[in-house]
This record gives sequence, C-alpha cells and structure tokens, in this order.
Amino acid sequence: MNKTIVVLIDPDNAKLRIDKFLAKDFKRYSRSCLQKLILENKIKVNGSPISSSYKLKAGDKVALELPIERKIKKPTRQRIPLKIIFENNDLAVINKPAGMVVHASEQGQHLEGALVNALLYKYGKEKLSDTGGILRPGIVHRLDKDTSGLIIIAKNNRIHKYLVNMMKNREIEKKYIALLVGHLNEKAGLIDSPLIKSSKYWGKIILATEGEGRDAKTLYNVLGYFSKENYKFTLIEAQILTGRTHQIRVHFSSIGYPIAGDFLYGNKKTNEFLKKFNLKRQFLHAENIKFTLPDGKILDVKTEIPADLKGVLKNLESD
Repeated sequence: MNKTIVVLIDPDNAKLRIDKFLAKDFKRYSRSCLQKLILENKIKVNGSPISSSYKLKAGDKVALELPIERKIKKPTRQRIPLKIIFENNDLAVINKPAGMVVHASEQGQHLEGALVNALLYKYGKEKLSDTGGILRPGIVHRLDKDTSGLIIIAKNNRIHKYLVNMMKNREIEKKYIALLVGHLNEKAGLIDSPLIKSSKYWGKIILATEGEGRDAKTLYNVLGYFSKENYKFTLIEAQILTGRTHQIRVHFSSIGYPIAGDFLYGNKKTNEFLKKFNLKRQFLHAENIKFTLPDGKILDVKTEIPADLKGVLKNLESD
C-alpha cells in the first residue's frame, strides 16, 4: 500500500536537485528507495514525471507516492566461517569471499548468508557498532557482492565514528587488484570523474555531468600485460581516494578498459571468452588496507588474490 504526500517547495529549497531535497527531508526512506520511486514515476513535480537531476523551483508541487513503512526484518545469527586477518578489541579486518553480500537490504533481501549474519554469530550484536542501524551492525564500508577482499568491521560506536571520519578525510588507504580488458598503455594515472546513479537504469552508476554527482578519484599502476587468443588484458593495482559505489568498475569502463568478468559494465564478448577459465565474476579484489589506529600505530593489512583469480592469470600466462 502507498500513501501520497504533496509538498510545496519554498524559496529555501529552490535550485536544489530533487534527489538531494528528498534525501534531506525524507530521511526515513533510503536513497535507493527514493531513486527507485523516481524511476517508477511515483514522484512527480507539478503533475509530471522528473529525473533525479531535476532542479526545484519555488512554488513547485512535489507529489510523492510513498510506500507505507513496514517493520524491517532483522538479520539473524548464522554459523558462517569468517577469515579474520586482523583483530583487536575495537575492530576486525575480514577477508570477504566473492559471492557474499555484506548486509541485507531494507526490502528484505539477503537476510541470510550475508557477512552481517556471520558477524552476529561470531560477536553478537552487543559487540558490534549499531551506528549503521539494525541491518548493518559493525559495517563501516561495503564491498560489492562479487568483489573479494578486505573489509573493516567496527566493534563499537566510538571506533565506527573514528573510521568514518578517517574515510571522509581520505586517511584510510585502500588498494585493489583488477584485471582490465585491453592493454592500457599509460603505466600510471589518475581517473578523476564524478559519479551519479543512473536515472535510466536501476542499480547502475554512470559518469556525472558537470556540476552534478559525487567526487570520485582512482589512482592506478600497471602491474603487467597478458595476451591470449587475440584477447588482451592489463593487470593493475588501483587505489581509491574516494569510496563511491562501483567506483573502480565505472571508472575503468568509462576510459575503455572495463574490468574483466564484469557483467554490468564490461565487455560481453570478452567475458564469454573468460568463462572457459572459470571466471564467473568481476576480476576485482580488495588486497590492502592501511591506516593509523587510535593509539598511533599503523595497521597495514594485505591479502593475496583468491584461487579463482589466480587460476585466470595462470591460464592467461600459458601458451
């Protein structure tokens, strides 16, 4: 069931993008929920559908067909093995496997089998931060479902706030290993392109036009090149200076070198070729996290790429 709310825009909110206005004034609904409502034409201005980039004017009538809030189901404890790379009384660094979702959605998806379920079994909700709400105990940042590698878990709200501030100030160094389609000739570089959620394709991120989107910066270094049956690849190390959704995947796709195995932003023909080497997901692994702990000590944690990605490289190296 839905309820309709009509809002008259005052001068204070004029010139705001509608997605930013909604995020500010309708905080009980997630950004993804509001974006979906826009795409489904359930949010209209002066009786007409709009895009998320529409800029409001004083006197605009915004009609919102909002879902009636339902009780959110809580994730349960599940005995799922965890690969703990580092741990102290405040935090843990987990090596998340590919195929594991980090937390459930507000729509009730992934209530089982997620990283959060394993954390609740290991630590209990009392020993995890609750800053992120009941669906995200201990979760400070995310990795995509099919991206493997290191993720930081907060055991209390004090360290959660500390880590979030570090991320905002770009004081947590996060590096990834990725395999790109094609030979990237520039051995090192910076991709500086703001990102925004697509108003056309649900769940997809695109480059933003000037003056829109969120700042996004990715540094990279080439580690090596591969050629196999007329297909070319580049192995890189990428460091994200900002933590945007799908950032590495979108950035490299935007310059013509998508992540190998990426079925959302990648090259379909090359992805089909790589299936013969059992690559069933994007070749992207969060290999290194480095930051300063509250006591002043430097935490520098690294993990090797998993077996499925090693297997792909071995096959590409062979004659």
